[in-house]
Amino acid sequence: MDGLILVRKPQNITSHDVILKIRKIFGIQKVGHFGTLDPMATGLLIVSIGKATKLFPVFSAMNKVYEGQIRLGFSTDTYDAQGERTSETIVKFPSMNDIALYIRFFKGKTYQVPPPYSAVKYKGQPLYKLARKNLKIKTNPRQIWIYSFFIKNYEPPFLDFELECSSGTYIRSLAHELGEKIGCHGHLSRLERTRIGHYTLNQSYSLEEIEKIVQKKCSEEIIITLDKTLQEHPRIFLQHSDVNRIRHGNSIPVKSIRHSLKNNSPLSKSNKIQEPIIRLFDHEGNFCGFAKQIPHSDQIHPLLVIDTKNSSDEMKS
Repeated sequence: MDGLILVRKPQNITSHDVILKIRKIFGIQKVGHFGTLDPMATGLLIVSIGKATKLFPVFSAMNKVYEGQIRLGFSTDTYDAQGERTSETIVKFPSMNDIALYIRFFKGKTYQVPPPYSAVKYKGQPLYKLARKNLKIKTNPRQIWIYSFFIKNYEPPFLDFELECSSGTYIRSLAHELGEKIGCHGHLSRLERTRIGHYTLNQSYSLEEIEKIVQKKCSEEIIITLDKTLQEHPRIFLQHSDVNRIRHGNSIPVKSIRHSLKNNSPLSKSNKIQEPIIRLFDHEGNFCGFAKQIPHSDQIHPLLVIDTKNSSDEMKS
């Protein structure tokens, strides 16, 4: 059993709690997820089963969309509603136009310092463990992208928003920083993840729904099989000899590509593949993995190899 399940995570449980529940429901140990949600947050969590756990490098880089709410007026040590207050309470709030002006400065490429209560590690220890010991650690800012950030509703002290961002973005930090910049403090009071890449919350299932479906022995209804993942990318068929090369982690020439179902050809006139990731299949239609073209060459190199025909499979990079 290999594939993805789109889970609708409830509030007040960890992402790891979801994994434990899925392991119990399916009776298997090889389960993982692509992108942690804080206990307070709800929404889309992509869970991988079996060989699909090897897809983490692909899915972890996907953009994410969130809807949430910022509570203005005071800040907390965790930057969200589950933390302790760290500022006085302010009751005078800026106008919506003033907030919109500040939000503009968050868009595009920027740098973000991870919140003190996070799983980011410093000298081998998660920051949240150090924060609990009242140790203040200075961490380096990380580059992130905010592709969109707009206000959906504003009724002081509550500000409803929606944003799209790159992987690794801490929405709690954005809420805290916005509150500091506009001078009235603030923290994240609600958050829901609505999209990861092309997968949406509307496609997801609750843990209760998943359990009932599995009990009815209809798990194929909710599992996205390996060959159906990342369908927005070209599907390429390889010759038998090239399949063996790919499965051993070797590059192959672009000219070996037999066929693509995306516009009938993934190649430009300059013999370059026009997508960052391509899906690989053997001549029988069995999924082999993912690859990308080596820059400034006519070779494609496997990013991830999954031999669905044999029990012994490896990841190549």
